[in-house]
Amino acid sequence: MSRLTWTGDDAFTVGDIAFRIQDLWAPLAHPAGAEEFVVFKPIHLADRYADLLGELQPRNVFELGILNGGSTVLLSTLTDLRKLAAVELSPSATPSFAKWVEGQDGRVAVHFGVDQADQDALRRILADDFGDDLLDLVVDDASHLLAPSRASFDVLFPRLRPGGLYLIEDWTIHHEMERLFADPALRADWEATPGAQSEHVKALVTEPPLSLLLFEASLSMAFSGVIDEVSISRNWAIVRRGSEPIDPATFKLDDIVLPKTRARLNGL
Repeated sequence: MSRLTWTGDDAFTVGDIAFRIQDLWAPLAHPAGAEEFVVFKPIHLADRYADLLGELQPRNVFELGILNGGSTVLLSTLTDLRKLAAVELSPSATPSFAKWVEGQDGRVAVHFGVDQADQDALRRILADDFGDDLLDLVVDDASHLLAPSRASFDVLFPRLRPGGLYLIEDWTIHHEMERLFADPALRADWEATPGAQSEHVKALVTEPPLSLLLFEASLSMAFSGVIDEVSISRNWAIVRRGSEPIDPATFKLDDIVLPKTRARLNGL
């Protein structure tokens, strides 16, 4: 499969498609060109994605949260896709991304204006885009909030094949904000930025952290075989589907952990 060819400190190509890497938490080093797709991830994560996709070779992929679509283009160019379905809360695509999607001959279906917490919408998209086929990979780079992320997980995780991966990006955001706010000067600088005033950013700080979902996933391995492995690193966490059957109609990760352990988890 194609790999990344780095053409600069923050730029690479895959085949004839050019990409520019941008960390949302850092200023753009070089403006993106008109023919470049911007991927909003830390620079080192691009190569990690290439390694992961090269190993997994996913055919059916579901992506939550695509912003301007650069990540979707990257996923599709690094894999021999049968189908990629993506949902994005914003209402419409950029012209360059819309043009790219049109050229994919139905391999890529993007659904704008869809909240990741809308379980009925996710089920409709699964049925329309994949039928009864199982997923190989789910990438959640959407809200980074616990409740919406859990809602998506409960719908999409049961549709993974055994051995398939559920990848959750930026699970550390709540804790990074906590660290930032511990320094009064850094907090004052942050709160003076326009982005800090958004309701979504305020929720990232005040609502329970996404890391609790990873605690649940890890603890569930003591009670069932639906999850085979949880691998956690700084920028993402990967939950591997186990072989135990799941009823997609009733599955809730929250139900697997038994009451005594649940009480301890709730106390965190």
